[in-house]
Amino acid sequence: MNKSLFLIPVLLSIMGVSPAFAESVNDVVITVVDYNGTSATIEATWDSDDITTFELGCVSCIPNFSETTSTSSLSLEGVTSLPNNSNAVLYLLGFDMEGELVHAEQILVNLEQ
Repeated sequence: MNKSLFLIPVLLSIMGVSPAFAESVNDVVITVVDYNGTSATIEATWDSDDITTFELGCVSCIPNFSETTSTSSLSLEGVTSLPNNSNAVLYLLGFDMEGELVHAEQILVNLEQ
C-alpha cells in the first residue's frame, strides 16, 4: 500500500489540528467529469466561510500532486486510482488568512461512477 495514504493523519497530529475542530468546509461534492479507464478528470466544489486558500490533492496518484485555489471549486486532471480498483484517494486542505491549516479532509472517490 502507498505510504502516502498515512501522511494526512501524521500531518494533522504534528500540526495539532484535530478533525473535531476542523469544521470550516461543508458539502464537498466530487464529480467525475471524464474517466478513460486509466485516469480521470474530476471537479470538486465545497462551501466555506472562514477559509481563504484551499489545496486539493491526489494521494492515489503516482506521483502525488495537488492544486491550490482561493475559490470554492477546483478541477484536477490525471487522477488515478489505487492499484486493482477504481477508488481514488483525494485530500482537501483549508488555510486561514495567516496560512494556518484549519481544515483537512480525506476523500475516497469511485472513478467509475
